Amino acid sequence: MKIKLTLVFLVSAFIACQDTSLRKITEEEVIERIVNRDMPDPAEVVIKNTDGDIISVDSLKQLEMTGAYFEDFYANSDNEIVEVVVRPKTAADDAMMKKIQERVKPPVPELQTVAIDCDQKAKILQDLYERDQSMRTQGGQVDPKVDFANLEVVVSLIEKCGMPTLEEVSKEQMAGIWAVLQHAIPHYQKKYIPLLEASAKNGDISWEIIAVMKDRALMYDGQPQIYGSQISNGKLYELAEPEYVNQRRATMGMGPIEPYLERFGINFDVEQQTK
Repeated sequence: MKIKLTLVFLVSAFIACQDTSLRKITEEEVIERIVNRDMPDPAEVVIKNTDGDIISVDSLKQLEMTGAYFEDFYANSDNEIVEVVVRPKTAADDAMMKKIQERVKPPVPELQTVAIDCDQKAKILQDLYERDQSMRTQGGQVDPKVDFANLEVVVSLIEKCGMPTLEEVSKEQMAGIWAVLQHAIPHYQKKYIPLLEASAKNGDISWEIIAVMKDRALMYDGQPQIYGSQISNGKLYELAEPEYVNQRRATMGMGPIEPYLERFGINFDVEQQTK
């Protein structure tokens, strides 16, 4: 009898601690709010773990950075999200994120083929490199239209002349290829990654470039990144098996992730392992 009374007391106490005036918003509503950018600032809501303990925004970020946690959102009678409960992520959460990614992903614009003289590829790539970098290193303003025009030239050159090599062009001119693709819509990065990997095997570009492009393409598709190169909204984008990231980075000639993330004010304290 004493055990039964104890259980009744614990259940009653748990129910008493719940704010019954709040409702858990549905998956459909979460998707709509994220798509419409109608989510609250974490600093403006109460954040709890599954035990009901209040945790800080920094603790939330650290949990999110592991890629193993997700949040449930609770709204008040005015339909304002006022409470967040952090819990282990499930397969259903991954499926929801894919739905969100599809909703927010912009349509892929159609490229127009431009005339290319393959005998002038060195000059073409030099012009591309200078045009791309001048917007980014000389205090200029990045113009998406220029980036897209550069992409049309790169795609047209690759399709007509094939991927250049360092026997044909200089390192800076070769950089014109990957610099333009790096700043392009990830759809096209993904398409040309196999060609870039062949260039890396030949020593024409670095493997780090491949790693960054793979991460960007994965992020674009709503999948966890591999090498930890992508930052989203001031935090590390979801990372697959974070305990092995430095091992993966080393295979691509990249340094440890910790000092890389420190440049963005992000602390990464996942203990590293090898396999």
